[in-house]
Amino acid sequence: MENDMKNKSKKMMLFSLVVMLGFSFVSLIVAFSIKNIPENISYVYVNKKVEERSWHDSYERVNDIIGLFELCVVVISTIVFIIEKVKNNEKIIRKQMLLWFVFGISTIALLCSNIVATGLSDEMDYRPKYYAFSDNQHTLVLEERSFLLYGGGYIFQIQDDNSAVLLDCFTTDDGGRNNGMYDIVWHQNYAEITYRTFTTENDKKTIVVNFK
Repeated sequence: MENDMKNKSKKMMLFSLVVMLGFSFVSLIVAFSIKNIPENISYVYVNKKVEERSWHDSYERVNDIIGLFELCVVVISTIVFIIEKVKNNEKIIRKQMLLWFVFGISTIALLCSNIVATGLSDEMDYRPKYYAFSDNQHTLVLEERSFLLYGGGYIFQIQDDNSAVLLDCFTTDDGGRNNGMYDIVWHQNYAEITYRTFTTENDKKTIVVNFK
């Protein structure tokens, strides 16, 4: 009985290490193989914000699932080792240290894999905010963003199926935000959008966007 428990413990340890190192190694290889594939971004308007969709999202989601699976493996292995300790008074400190150390290395490898494949940028760093405008025929959504001294945003046209088309972009000085304060003049085929640029106290600029 004691030998069976030890064998199970060794098998669990070997399985855990192979799973974590194997997944992280494969993930890195895949990341370097696909990093130059065009992102082919599409946009969709959901929950009052414009979301980017590309294969980057799927890749990050797969890596998250792998990380969660590895965590489950480590937790189960830890429980097995604790049972072994209680029943047979086996030493488990070294096993535990090795297990969690490899888990840490694997987690870092998965994070590096994400960075290699999808880059370092995080949209949330720019704290995007969205403002919708409509003339009952066309709907525009202006996304404002800022980070340190950068300010600006994107202008989207929302289609009937809630897909979003990027029409144009704009910039402001010193991370300035208009906070939804835009003057829009609507025309049949285009709109004129006036906004503050923050170059001077009352400086404004008008951008023309053509509807799709």
